[in-house]
Amino acid sequence: MATSISEITRAVEALLANPPPIEDRKDGEAELLFDAMDRLRVALEKPEQTVNRIIFSCRTLPIIKIAQGMGIFDAFAAAGHDKPLSLDQLDKQTKGDRPMLVRILRLLITEKVVTKANDLFTLAPFAFQFRNDTVSGEVIKHFHNTALTAIQAPNYLKARDYMSPDDAYDAPHQFANNTKKHYFDWLADDEERQRPFNATMSLPRHDNQNQWFDIYPVRERLDDKSHVFIDLGGGAGHDVASLKSRFPDLPGRLVLQDLPAVVKGVELPSGIEVIPHNMFEPQPIKGARAYYMRTVLHDWPDKQALEVLARTREAMGKSSILLINENVLSEGGADDTPVVAHTDFTMMLNFSSHERTEAEWTELLQKANLKVIKVWKPQQTIKSRALFEAMRADASL
Repeated sequence: MATSISEITRAVEALLANPPPIEDRKDGEAELLFDAMDRLRVALEKPEQTVNRIIFSCRTLPIIKIAQGMGIFDAFAAAGHDKPLSLDQLDKQTKGDRPMLVRILRLLITEKVVTKANDLFTLAPFAFQFRNDTVSGEVIKHFHNTALTAIQAPNYLKARDYMSPDDAYDAPHQFANNTKKHYFDWLADDEERQRPFNATMSLPRHDNQNQWFDIYPVRERLDDKSHVFIDLGGGAGHDVASLKSRFPDLPGRLVLQDLPAVVKGVELPSGIEVIPHNMFEPQPIKGARAYYMRTVLHDWPDKQALEVLARTREAMGKSSILLINENVLSEGGADDTPVVAHTDFTMMLNFSSHERTEAEWTELLQKANLKVIKVWKPQQTIKSRALFEAMRADASL
């Protein structure tokens, strides 16, 4: 058992030299180590080191965005993986002057994005995904837009005496971007905003090994040729496509619905219909067996979320099921993952909304005259997910 910092360091270095393949790692094992390392760092840092780490962290995303705009990641990708480049080579293949290149490379080295040895620079393997022709490259652009809103959030909240916002049309987003438009409408106005957002929504979920249909009795509930399954607000259709892949012989109709700007050009496997639809308007498909929403309602404060639920309930028959697949906050806050906690803050920034606890989700559905039949939960390692199965208050399974 390691008893000193030096011994712990040697153990970590040994693990770095021979890390176990991803497929050999036990579920949640690495995450437990990350959490322990974060807590260990805080425990061992000098106070001024902790403060410096916090105050400089806000600059990482702009640094990556600048390097992206200069074409630094594209230059490394053109040269090929693991091939180091000299300063002269990078200078010829990137935008900007040499002093700016040197400055950004210095920062990328401190962020462990680039390493330097023998006057040659090498890009870390993970950073090749930051080039401009990748999904992750677009994600950088999306979160940079969100970061600009976050910077203005203190001024927004101060002006409101730090009261929680509750209207999707009066969020930090409108304040920071000097607009009256809802966040989604604002995105649709500019392809340079809409495209990065769509790319971000297309990323594989962190819990893809714990899909909702792995814990939900799909065959029991949906196995009928007369059934209609609607993925409402489903973006590019990843969830309904995954359902089709997992149950290729599932009878009935599979439908993707989202705003026209979102589903435009979406290509899905044969057998999945794409219908442009605004969920605040009357649902065109009445009496479907299942209306499914994944991380849709967390975009909306209760005021607007209840409007969406009202339109959905109006379309539901007495045998219809509503499936809400959502993030769930812990009651006390101590068990929330960093991703969920930061997502809660992002919901406030863009939508005046918030992530909800299990009790808050149940209360919201009850206010919409719906009743929760069961809350389905994946493996314990994914604490922040739940599938709420609900029906009209006057119906039963």
